[in-house]
Amino acid sequence: MALIWLCIAFLLLGVLVAVIAACPVAAIADEAEDADWVPAAPEYRMIYPGIPLRQDFIEYLTGICKDYDVPVPLVLAVIARESDFDAGLVDDYGQSYGLMQVQPQWHRERMERLGVIDLLDPSQNILVGIDYLAELLNIGKGEEYAVMWYNGGEIHANAYYKRGEMSHYCADVMRMRDCIAEAALVEVVT
Repeated sequence: MALIWLCIAFLLLGVLVAVIAACPVAAIADEAEDADWVPAAPEYRMIYPGIPLRQDFIEYLTGICKDYDVPVPLVLAVIARESDFDAGLVDDYGQSYGLMQVQPQWHRERMERLGVIDLLDPSQNILVGIDYLAELLNIGKGEEYAVMWYNGGEIHANAYYKRGEMSHYCADVMRMRDCIAEAALVEVVT
């Protein structure tokens, strides 16, 4: 009789071991023991005090800037100078629209390529503006040159560049860029 109980005990033990081995939690625990487990790195986001845009929009803008390799403080400074963060601004006698004061007469092809149809939609407006800034920065003459071209065109930018000067517009943007960058805070998300 003792032999029967011993066989039943071994049988139950075998079933228990099989159940535990099949358990996903046990498999995860085994993998964690086998691997050098490293906790997930925390995620960060930038907070820009004094910028009157919603944080989710700033995160959207940051993502586009990252995709285009354009500095966020530079874009925020251009927006500040162009529209004072007024997404509905229409200026230059009805020729410039939105946050980055994009003029469709010069950017029709860019807008079509990017699928932009409404420059008063802040998300679409900054996509065109950042795409344009990225193109100008890729010329390789620096942020100041790109900003002067953004504001006044190639002839305007070249005239100041050849003299080794910055336009008043550019100087304003560069000061704002520096202030925005210096005031930026890093927030841990996770």
